[in-house]
Amino acid sequence: MKDTIISLFSGGGGLDYGFEAAGFDTSVCVEMDKWSCKTLRHNRHWTVIEDRIENVSSQEILERAGVNKGEISLLIGGPPCQPFSKSSYWFNGDTKRLNDPRSNTLEHYMRVLNDTLPKAFVLENVFGLAYKGKDEGLRFLENALLLINKNNSVNYSFKWKVLNAADYGVPQIRERVFIVGHIEGKEFSFPSRKFFNPAKESNQTSLFEKSQPYRTAWDAIGDLDELDIIPLESQVGGKWGDLLPFIPPGENYLYHTERGSGSEIFKWRSRYWSFLLKLHPDKPSWTIQAQPG
Repeated sequence: MKDTIISLFSGGGGLDYGFEAAGFDTSVCVEMDKWSCKTLRHNRHWTVIEDRIENVSSQEILERAGVNKGEISLLIGGPPCQPFSKSSYWFNGDTKRLNDPRSNTLEHYMRVLNDTLPKAFVLENVFGLAYKGKDEGLRFLENALLLINKNNSVNYSFKWKVLNAADYGVPQIRERVFIVGHIEGKEFSFPSRKFFNPAKESNQTSLFEKSQPYRTAWDAIGDLDELDIIPLESQVGGKWGDLLPFIPPGENYLYHTERGSGSEIFKWRSRYWSFLLKLHPDKPSWTIQAQPG
């Protein structure tokens, strides 16, 4: 029998597919986006609760999963937390993020954890959750877990680390916080990195294996048939879309400033860094931003 999963904030099933490859089976998904739910139902047999997490009781989750409290192997989820994102810091300034109603997704994750008591849990979130001096979200989760341990006479551990997807072979710079805990307090070791950034560091070799350079955007899409590619001018729109073809690979709107080599259209550092940012074929992609311009 496979280890079973309760999946919260499932999206298109990214975490679920990863754990499926590791031998787990998702018993139930909770997701509010209708297109994500349609994707989940199309690709897998998983039971999907299509609703906002605040409208779904923990008892319903257990019933739909076909398990009782304490029987599930793993609780997983990446609560959407825009208040803790890098884009939010840039757009809104340094505000009290836990007072933002959108941060209640953390509370609901911990509520389900308390009510289901899985053998272990994994919570994934944006790097901003653990920013030094701005880590109130991380501290909230740790304090909530202490209360869960006290009220249920359990001993969930709390271990976290910021991981970069590029370090593990994904052709994208994507830093995320992963928080892991076991109900008996068992120790957990995060996997060692397998890839390195050739622009910043030399090859990392251990006694047993040799690391590889980051996979690039061209590694991911370089084998696409050029005949099937739509001309750039036909697919880029918006007010400034016509500027993108002139920007060199790996550069952004700064190319069109007084310090750049293009037209002096924008002021230096007046826009967010991802504005008019173009992929470089020999580097990993960047992460899509919540506040793109």
